[in-house]
Formats: sequence, C-alpha cells, structure tokens
Amino acid sequence: MYSHLWGLRENPFSLATDPAFLYRSTQHEEALAKLIYGVQNRSGFIQLTGEVGTGKTMMLECLRDFLKKQFIEFAFLSNPRIKVDQFFATLARSFDLGCDGTSKTDVTFALNELLLQQSRDGRTTALIIDEAHSLGWGVLEEIRLLGNLEDRRGKLLQVVLAGQPELNRKLDAPNLRQLKQRIVLRCTLQPFNEAQTLEYISTRLERAGMPNQTIFPRDVAAEIHVRSQGIPRLINTVCDNLLLIASAAKSPVITMQMLEDVSEEMRLEWDGKRPSDSVPKAPEPAEPQPERVPLTRDTIAELGCAAESEPIKIIPYQPVSPALVPSFVADSALATREPTSPDPRWQAAVLDQMRAAAARVTRRPSVPVSETIARTASRCRVIAGRIGVKLAGVAQTAIKAGGSHPRWVIAVVGVSLIALFSRPMVGWLGSLPGAVSFGNTQNVAAVRPEAVPQAQNTGSEPVSRKVGEESPPRPVRIDPVEYTPEARYARFRGKVVVLVTVDRQGGVANIEFPTPLAFDLDTRVRDAARNWRFKPAMRGGKTVESRTLVQDPFI
Repeated sequence: MYSHLWGLRENPFSLATDPAFLYRSTQHEEALAKLIYGVQNRSGFIQLTGEVGTGKTMMLECLRDFLKKQFIEFAFLSNPRIKVDQFFATLARSFDLGCDGTSKTDVTFALNELLLQQSRDGRTTALIIDEAHSLGWGVLEEIRLLGNLEDRRGKLLQVVLAGQPELNRKLDAPNLRQLKQRIVLRCTLQPFNEAQTLEYISTRLERAGMPNQTIFPRDVAAEIHVRSQGIPRLINTVCDNLLLIASAAKSPVITMQMLEDVSEEMRLEWDGKRPSDSVPKAPEPAEPQPERVPLTRDTIAELGCAAESEPIKIIPYQPVSPALVPSFVADSALATREPTSPDPRWQAAVLDQMRAAAARVTRRPSVPVSETIARTASRCRVIAGRIGVKLAGVAQTAIKAGGSHPRWVIAVVGVSLIALFSRPMVGWLGSLPGAVSFGNTQNVAAVRPEAVPQAQNTGSEPVSRKVGEESPPRPVRIDPVEYTPEARYARFRGKVVVLVTVDRQGGVANIEFPTPLAFDLDTRVRDAARNWRFKPAMRGGKTVESRTLVQDPFI
C-alpha cells in the first residue's frame, strides 16, 4: 500500500516468517548453527527458547529450508495443544507411514521402520515442534520415549523443542527430569540492543529495495527500540504502522509525533513511560491534622498526671475489635474495670483467667478405653464369623467329595476352633466395656458390639455379613495444572483446592470449585483432572463413589 512512495519492492516489515528477511545477528547465527549441528550430528534433543516475538519461528523456518535442501525427512508440529492419540495420528500423516494412526502400536512400529531405513541410507530424521511449552505432560512423555529409538551410530529421531521460557520451568518438573537430562544442545534468543535494532530496521529496508534508508531518523529509531523493548515482532508492527501513517500524510520521513500516535494506538508499555496527560494535577488537599501538644512537665501536670523522673514511654493506640476479645474477659468485671494505676493483682488475675480459658480450648475429649475395646471385639467377632463360614463351605465340599478326604479333617478342626473362639471369647471381649471404667464410670456407658447373625447351613453359599469398615479415596496420580497466558502475564501464583467426585473406577466424575478462579484457570484445572487417578473409596468391601478435597499446584 505504501511501497510506491519510497520505491520498495515489497513490504519490509511483514510479520510473515520469510527466511529471506532473516537478520543474521550473532545470537541468531549461533542458534541456527546449533540447530543444524544437532540434527546432522544425531544428538537427539535440541531446545530453542526465547521470549514472545524474538524470532524462534524464523529459526525453525530456516532449519526447514536447510533440511529440504539436504533431503532429510522431517515433520513439523505447529499446534501442540493435542492429546496423545492425536499426536500419533499427526506423526502418521506427517511421515506418511501408511497407517491410519488410530493405533499407537502401529504408528510406533511403522515409524521405527522408517527411521531404520533412513539410517541405512545414511540420512537422519527430525521432528520439529513449535510452541513446545504448550505440550501436555502425556505428549512430552511419549516424545521422550521416541528418543529411545537409536542404533550404534546415534539417535534415529532428532527432536527440536522450541518454546517460550515457560518450557524451562516445565522441564524442571520432577516427572520430566529424564527428558531434561537428554537435551544435548540449548540455545536462547534475547531481545535486541539499540545498535541491533537500528541495524535490523536498515537490513529489512535494504532487502525490500532501499539500500540507504532515510525514512527513520536515528532518534526515532532509537525511540522505537525503547518502546518495542528490542523485540523483533514489535519492531515490525511499529514500523509498519509508522510507514502507513507517513504514506497517508505524504511525509517522506517518520516523525516523533507519528511514533507517539502509534504507541498510543498499540497501547505499548515500556520502561520509563510517561503519563499521557502532560498537565500536572493539582495536589489534593491534605486532611486536617490534630494539633500536636508538646509533651512537657507542664502539659503533664495540666492533664492531671503525676510527673515522674523516669522517661515517659509513648505507646501508639491500636483499637481492638470486640470480636477478638474472649468471652471470659468481656464478662469479667476485672476486664471492664479501668485501674488508675498498674495493679499487679489485677494483671495476675487476668493472666490466670486467660491461661484457664486456653487450657479449656486446647483440651480435646479423649476416646474412652472401653469404647476402643468394644470396637476391637466387634471386629474380631466379624472376622471370626467370616472365617467360620469359609471353613464351613470347605467342609461341605470335602464331605461331598468323600469322608476320608484330608480336607474333611482340616475343615472339622477349623470349624471347631472358630466356634470355640467366636462365641465365648468374643462374648468375653464384648463384656469388657461394661466392666472396665478406668476411674470415670459416671459418663461411660457400656458399649457392646451388635450381634452378628448366626450362619445357617442352608446351602453351599456363604451367609453375607455387613462390615462397617470403610476407606476414603486416595490420590494415585495428580498432575500439576498449567497457568493460562493471562495468568502468567499477571504473574499469578498459587495453588488450587477443588472438591473432586471420584467414581468407582478411580476416575474423576465431577469437579467443584469452593471459590471462583480468575484468568480462565478453571478450564485448565478441568483439562488436567481428566488424567487424575485415585484409589476409589471402599465401603462394605466394595468400591463406591465418594468426594474428596484435592490441592494441586500451578506451574
């Protein structure tokens, strides 16, 4: 649109990742050299990190051009927000493995054959993943396992992970320490300094058809660096908007006022930014302060206090909320009385009442020993009854098979022992709670276990009994929750506590949030909860649906 005004062949500040417009700074040359070396040397895992807009995707485009010229097979993954099955389907289609991609086993075997064939031909294979910081935990684990494919000459698959600095924090997680150790080469892209920014603008204009640029004065280019913070993507956006405004105004040179307008429209933030309104605000009227009276012997005498020779200690007044005052202090006459002099007896009385109240609060009612014995007797009787029923079934099977069978003798002896134990012994244990008082008989009632129905030999099926024991659900796998980009920008930190409904299989049936979450974090929690696993709750010997609180950190 504005190219004809300055004789440009194309848009010099387009956001398209065209390797022809690559600015070969020292750090970009070093990063590209590491990427090419890592793939050719069959290093395995290479990591490329950098802030948003520093040129990571441009580096990957240059690497792809190099791999095409060398006839190296590669797959490029630009949307990592996928699940494990979708990841393998993407591999099957990108490498043209000849399978539908629905089976992880088929894809793995087909990929292994392709890698071995490429290795026999003296070539390697690469997997390039952009925005790798958004990969899920399961996909990262599958990528690590793909790194195990190797032969005697090195790794068969070279993996390039490119992402924002959040990728470093994700790799620092304990469950990814194996993947972190396998990364051989690391390179980081930093924002430009002022000299690199001016050279970057001149290089882009030269590639577009202006060898000696006269559009951006030096002071304006230096200010562009400050407001863009040296990030190439922001430099392109600001310069493109400036050229558009200058073209509309028929101005051959960019002015500082144009940069002010663009900065306001783009809502740029930079260090040392001044407020938009230059008119100084009138100072707000100060609140009236009470008149300060100097504290001297004369003023003390006027207040009716006796002047002492010792120095006076002034303690600032701190109002105490009535809700924080204990009831025993509020009801006490000693607490309401305001002594004219520090009475030691009054202070000692208040301290004694506070100690007594603290002792009453911290004292917890203990479980009587008799109740503990009653619970133990009940459990022993239930266990004995269940063993007796089992042995009775064994005895009946033995009698049907033949009276002289050894199982018959074992069953008869076992039933006799259980009968001796389950009736008089358990009855004696059940009588203990009523006889033992341990010095506190006025409030302890005799607790006896409920009677267990006697097993009747009506058939070969055992008699079902109710067991009062139950166990809560226990977490087996709780993956951390990833921050949303909005939460990272706001520097939000913390943990989340959710109420999870655990089904009978140990999965998550539902999630409830006691408090609402900002920055769309509830969606991330629900996505992560799909992979959570629990040991389901038990009740009566069966798994049941239950609810539990889970505290999960963010990363």
